[in-house]
Amino acid sequence: MHGKTGNADIAALIQEGQKSNLIPNDFFTKEIFKNIVAVLMKERQETGDAHPKKEYATEENAKIVINISMIFIQHCLSV
Repeated sequence: MHGKTGNADIAALIQEGQKSNLIPNDFFTKEIFKNIVAVLMKERQETGDAHPKKEYATEENAKIVINISMIFIQHCLSV
């Protein structure tokens, strides 16, 4: 959104991107983002690296995030 790594909340960045017409603002996209944010935050909480965790991200975790991202990108390209 800002062309650099930031410290903003992902939900706020999504809203800003929709207001700027950088990403779609339809019902389907809003629902996808709501679910994507929940999944990403859950994965980050469970396997993030900010603090030592009992379990670190695995190949399966990475595939989940990539698959969700690809679904969103495909949706954006078809709109």
